[in-house]
Amino acid sequence: MPPSEDSPNRNRAAIWVRCDDPRKTPVLLELERIIQAENPDIWFEITTPRDSGAFMWHPIRAKEITKFCETLRPRLVLWVGGVLDATTLTCCQTNAILVAVVDGGIAMLPKVGRGWFPGKTRSLLTQLTQVFVRSPEAADGLMKAGVHADRIIISGSLQATGEALPCDEEERYEMAQKIGPRPMWLAAPSAISEVPLILS
Repeated sequence: MPPSEDSPNRNRAAIWVRCDDPRKTPVLLELERIIQAENPDIWFEITTPRDSGAFMWHPIRAKEITKFCETLRPRLVLWVGGVLDATTLTCCQTNAILVAVVDGGIAMLPKVGRGWFPGKTRSLLTQLTQVFVRSPEAADGLMKAGVHADRIIISGSLQATGEALPCDEEERYEMAQKIGPRPMWLAAPSAISEVPLILS
């Protein structure tokens, strides 16, 4: 529920998480916990479709969306799956609210715009701040629809991650500086005879 005027959450940075699949809620709560470990002032307000049985539903009509955003005052809308709703995107654009998409794909495009993208649809898609997509095919489809290529990241589907094993933080940091952004692969268990094949 959006915080009241005297709520301690009022001075915190709200992110409206518009999630179309309630099964993703545990993953999103985990993400919130990870983010709050770095910045405790950030908090999620998660909404789901009206038929999901969850407590907080997506506001649908323009007046509902406007009131919701005025009350919550989100810094960002994190759009997780579902069809991109022009009414919500227009409200975000009007109120200068950033919109990032997770689990992006061509199924998110309005049905009338999947083969033909009218000016309004294309204009709304160009406002997306960041789009994390599941596959290269999804990236191509969204770029054709109007999403800027430099805002698309192929990340796969949103899913839970395992807990990191305990370690010496100074040693981990030093190793991370040496490795940099290069990918690392683990082959286990491996026989000594397989090492040349793995290295190649």
